[in-house]
Amino acid sequence: MANLIEQLQNLTVNEIKLEVALLKEINIVNAAKETGNRMMGALAKAATSIFQAVSENSSIDYEVVRMADIIREGTRDISDDDKEKVIELLKEQLIAKCGIIDTESGKISDDRLSVMVVSEAAKMYNIPRYATFANKINQINIYYNKDFLRALHEIIKAQNPVEAVDFENRLQKRLDIISLDAKRDLQKKLFPKEFSGKGIARVLRSERGTKYLEEAVAIMGIECFDYISAYSYTAVQSLKGLNRMSRSVLAQLVWRAYTRNKTNPLVDKTKLPSYINDDEAVQADALEADFKHLVKKRIDSDKELDTLRKSIEKNEEEIRKITEKLKAQQETYERLAGEFAELEKEKEAYMSGSRPEPDTKRYYSQVNSVKRQIDNAESALNVIKGRYEETVVKGDNLKKEYDNKTIECSQLQSDTNVQLLARSEDLKKRWQNFYSGISFDDNVFGQVVLTFSRKEVILIEEMLAEYMGFADADALDTEPGKIYCNILKNSSAKISHEGRRIISIVR
Repeated sequence: MANLIEQLQNLTVNEIKLEVALLKEINIVNAAKETGNRMMGALAKAATSIFQAVSENSSIDYEVVRMADIIREGTRDISDDDKEKVIELLKEQLIAKCGIIDTESGKISDDRLSVMVVSEAAKMYNIPRYATFANKINQINIYYNKDFLRALHEIIKAQNPVEAVDFENRLQKRLDIISLDAKRDLQKKLFPKEFSGKGIARVLRSERGTKYLEEAVAIMGIECFDYISAYSYTAVQSLKGLNRMSRSVLAQLVWRAYTRNKTNPLVDKTKLPSYINDDEAVQADALEADFKHLVKKRIDSDKELDTLRKSIEKNEEEIRKITEKLKAQQETYERLAGEFAELEKEKEAYMSGSRPEPDTKRYYSQVNSVKRQIDNAESALNVIKGRYEETVVKGDNLKKEYDNKTIECSQLQSDTNVQLLARSEDLKKRWQNFYSGISFDDNVFGQVVLTFSRKEVILIEEMLAEYMGFADADALDTEPGKIYCNILKNSSAKISHEGRRIISIVR
């Protein structure tokens, strides 16, 4: 698709000069000069004078206000009629409004500048940051058109008698030169009681919304309306939404460039590689759901296998620790048994009464103590043996379960790989046929098939189509080498690239 700078090439020199003046002079300081402490008040009447600043066809001397003086002076300063030089002046303003630092301004391509301008203008309407370039333009056109029509309607309603007569005369002049078909269309859409400039003006002033005004602008053209007044009005009104006035002017520039040339920026989704009609979509989505279910089952099975592996490792560690305790307890028991055996050798001497009574008492006390320790040691040893046997049995069961799960995972892996390979190869073929000039790492297709739904893939394909369409491969970068793309459920895909080679697409 044509970038913004290419679209601006189709405007006249005077139209481009106007855009330069609007970008340069419509700012909060000059708005304050024009409206004083009532900057947020009834700007419509004051703003009408801006039309005179740039219109060669104005037949009435509008009331002079500071904003008009500033813009008039700004347009007079642009004396050069060389379109390319005027375009360069416009680009300088755009670079400044986008906050591009001086060291980068000489390197920026028209593609990249266009993306930055559109992205900055999109902030005016809270359009998603990672929407495609074309979708941002489309949304800007819709939103700004509504703002423009509301502003123009306010201006028309606020006209004083002299301004009203001039407006009616301009409408009449336009009526005199439009085609018979356009006249019929206008009559059919507006139903004026009197088919004249005055009758049409009456319809436009009296309507509560902007339905008839929109039809009139579309049929008669913007030139017979005080459109520049509406630009200024809209820019100042943007302050109510705590927005920068420059964003409104940038939105106007985008809207003007693409609507003036009747350019539809949107990618034709029916031409995208993954697009299928509604009838085929039902079956395709069902097959995709089956595949995603299989993938989920494989992932869950792999997780279960990993959990079993960790359980086995934990069990083996527990056996090791129990074995150490068992060994230590066995040694304690054997030591005590040895002590008791030594005491048994002296038993007859103490039983014969040949030893002193105090020694006999100490001996039997020692025998009882060692006997109690042996009993306790034997009891503890049996407990540890029981734990050891239980842990070994548990380990054996875990290993059996692990072996069964391994077989299941292997089968699921095989089934998944067959479908994954087929789907990846199909996507690879379609993408390589469609995206000429772009190369893809082989891993990309598997990533896309596994990670995204068909509907999400189409959104990614829109972004790739734009990426292919720009001469500057880095034009769409959200950060160096990475393009973020809105997909479903308020999430985004990250497209990583090196020049014209896509190296990964992940969520």
